[in-house]
Amino acid sequence: MKMTSLEVLSLSANIELGPDLPSELASLPNLLELDVSFCSFVALPDSLVNDGTIEVLNISGNAITNEGLPTTWTSTALTTLDLSGLIDVMIPFPAAELAELVNLKHLFMRNGALTGSIPSEVGSFAALETLDLERNLLAESLPPELGDVTTLRR
Repeated sequence: MKMTSLEVLSLSANIELGPDLPSELASLPNLLELDVSFCSFVALPDSLVNDGTIEVLNISGNAITNEGLPTTWTSTALTTLDLSGLIDVMIPFPAAELAELVNLKHLFMRNGALTGSIPSEVGSFAALETLDLERNLLAESLPPELGDVTTLRR
């Protein structure tokens, strides 16, 4: 891709896009924000959450299931991640998978099918300011480790 100056790419609500999200988007040297919400993507390429310069990633409202999500998330650039309304199957909260996103400040996982309890690993999200888990199937009480996230505001 030759769009070397592109910083923001919003393709939201283009339901004919998909099923594959191009992994080449991670190679755009100045891409800071990618919004592909409410398209028809079924998987998120590993390169988008492990490489590149993307700071804000919105993939909400797509047909991505647990199998279509990366198993590792190591981007140091990513500060905002919206995974809302993604999952068609019930899954546990993926805290262990997301814990490597050391600069993650805003995590949105609302309107999904998250099940079980919020795991104690969420206490390792040192930079987290926003944790939105509204309208899921979570049970049990909040883990005490959530109190260790001193940056959490909402």
